[in-house]
Amino acid sequence: MVPGNRDALLLIIEAQADISGRFTNPSRIGTAGGDGHFSLVVSALDNNTGRRVALKFYDPDHAADAYRSSCFQREAEMLQQFVGMADILQQVVPLQTFSLVSMVGAISIPIHFSYYGAELAAGSVAEASPHSQWSLPLKLDRFRAMCRAVQRVHAADVVHRDLKLSNFLTMRDGSVRLCDFGTARFTNSPDQLLPRYNLPVGDMRYAAPELFAALQEVDSTMNVKGDIYALGAAFFELLTGMILNPLVFDGSTLADLSNTMNAVPKKDRVRIYDSFVSGMAASRPLPRLSYCGVDLPSCVSGILEGLYQDLCAIDYRRRLSDFKTIFSRLSRASIILRNEASYLKWQKRKQLYRERAESKKLRREARRARKQAV
Repeated sequence: MVPGNRDALLLIIEAQADISGRFTNPSRIGTAGGDGHFSLVVSALDNNTGRRVALKFYDPDHAADAYRSSCFQREAEMLQQFVGMADILQQVVPLQTFSLVSMVGAISIPIHFSYYGAELAAGSVAEASPHSQWSLPLKLDRFRAMCRAVQRVHAADVVHRDLKLSNFLTMRDGSVRLCDFGTARFTNSPDQLLPRYNLPVGDMRYAAPELFAALQEVDSTMNVKGDIYALGAAFFELLTGMILNPLVFDGSTLADLSNTMNAVPKKDRVRIYDSFVSGMAASRPLPRLSYCGVDLPSCVSGILEGLYQDLCAIDYRRRLSDFKTIFSRLSRASIILRNEASYLKWQKRKQLYRERAESKKLRREARRARKQAV
């Protein structure tokens, strides 16, 4: 197979009358078979259930890339761990492999296809949210499901490390599923970066600053804080349609942070980072939602602003990581939105009561002053 011939590989998969004695009628998802650089995604009919499912293949052109291949295998294994759990993409069939022979002239070349099957999604949160298809109450409901998924993953001592809107899939019944566990790790597993590669794994536009400082190499639980930051950045994007990191950091700042902190001995890295992170946070305030053109109802704007900013606190020591509090704030916002008219009347009565109380206080003070004057 000629390297880089993605379309030819997809055509080979689509030409299969039968895959593993179970799947038929394969058809690529999108024009490129998904948007992964190292995978090919097709839908196929599952003859065991009569439903179409997604089959995700590791791109054979990258068979020699041991790291990427291990990420693909890890993703399949991780999904097995979450079978039966709500809010996480469900695996239909574990990792499988089949081989074909491709003829290039008179030369026969074996091609090995590794794949796993999962339920078929309708799209992703990234595709749906920027086009105003979802009302604010619906966005909050979808974000609650995203938070539940991350909570479940963390409860299993797993960190995802690549949270972003495109990795939350929307299903045909309206539910949301977390997917793409290729960079996931168990919380306490070693977290060594690739040689000569000092940047965080996953999408760096959603990566927390402490991950650029490679604190996760010293304390692997930093990845949990990193997931929370990325979750908050996804919430910011869900509300604004904008990606957070480029608004807060320029590329050179994060590159300099990475280069500088990777040169610091691991035993000193957390202490040195902690000595300046509060100053870095103060010099780079998180953008206000109103500055991003978001017109939120005044009754919930403060709650949502505070939630996103607490999730994305630049100083990881101040970051909100308690899901009970996160869910409580989301519930409060949702209840207020559902009862906005009543809430506004209550706020008006409350303000009127304060004004009357203040007026009474001023009158009492005035009478007291007149008596003293006499």
